Amino acid sequence: MPIKRKPAYLLHKPSGQARVRIDGKDVYLGKFGSKESKDRYDDLVAEWIAKSGDGSKYALTIDDLCLLYVDFAETYYRRRDGQPTSEVGCVKYALRQLIKHHGTTRAREFSPRRLREVRQSMINAGRCRTAINRDMHRIKRVFKWAVENEYVPVDVHVALTTVAGLKQGRSAAKESEPVRPVAEGTVTNTLPYLSPVVQAMVRLQLTTGARGLPPIYVPL
Repeated sequence: MPIKRKPAYLLHKPSGQARVRIDGKDVYLGKFGSKESKDRYDDLVAEWIAKSGDGSKYALTIDDLCLLYVDFAETYYRRRDGQPTSEVGCVKYALRQLIKHHGTTRAREFSPRRLREVRQSMINAGRCRTAINRDMHRIKRVFKWAVENEYVPVDVHVALTTVAGLKQGRSAAKESEPVRPVAEGTVTNTLPYLSPVVQAMVRLQLTTGARGLPPIYVPL
């Protein structure tokens, strides 16, 4: 049976009001955290549960699905110390165009054509080809997760995988600037901040003329 999640009690930051999204529509409840807003929220959720029966056939919108996935990402993409990784921000950024153009679309009705529309919006915004491909992969991953959790039928994700990545020279997307070598002076000045092992690795690569120096992390 598909997992059922009740609509979340959320904060609308610009107004300071509580809101709940039901069937793709935002309902504002009053001051966030107030008893009145929570009572109103409970009433609306009770109505939603009554209308949807056992809830197993509840059709999420793209807005709803993205909210659920971001909640998951904030828990999943964490370092050992519990801090979120940069992937959380990347996921949120990738979903902006998806939400902008298809937020009210039922997740189960999302199609390759609609995914290509999202990709075209990224091209029109002047983003580079490799960045677009990475974000398209993230969007597909959202739907793979949605299938795993039985929010959408498996054929939705399968269909989206048919949308191939943009190929170099075969799309209107611009190419990213080539990565240039780091100036040797910059590397030399950074060496004192590195651990002995990394220092040895960098010196070896400098001595041998190796390309692709490892990333250099300077502690704050």
